[in-house]
Amino acid sequence: MDFFRIFALNMKQELLEISRKISELAEQLNALAARYEQELNACPHAEDVCECDESTKEQPDMPAITEAPTEAETPNIVQSPQPIKPIQFTLNDRYRFLREIFGNSISEMTDAITDMEQMSSAEEVTAYVIGTLNQDPEQQITKDFLAAVNERFNERPTLLA
Repeated sequence: MDFFRIFALNMKQELLEISRKISELAEQLNALAARYEQELNACPHAEDVCECDESTKEQPDMPAITEAPTEAETPNIVQSPQPIKPIQFTLNDRYRFLREIFGNSISEMTDAITDMEQMSSAEEVTAYVIGTLNQDPEQQITKDFLAAVNERFNERPTLLA
């Protein structure tokens, strides 16, 4: 395959994935809108201040919106760790890895990247590349690939110095 055909296939796969995610989000949004509409229609006085008897009102699963808490009432929120970034390569690296590690198999590269994006540590990714992908840890291409993949963890691979 020539360079532009491989590039076009990769872009098509990425666009299909984005399209799938957008469809999922649209379905979720439609479900929420339908639920809101049902709750709104359940109250005969929805347009005015609701005068329904408290015993006849359905209690929604979501907490009621109240006034914003004052600074004194605001709890200390602990920041969760930063999410792991997706695996990204430069264009040159993408084709170099595709050619030298995956033998020009886009599906094998896509599957491997999908598997590695599910992993939670650089050590796990390194073990996968060396074990499952059968890459020699002494080869420069393997070192470069691991450096690029493990960049998402903001650290260098630990098994390779």
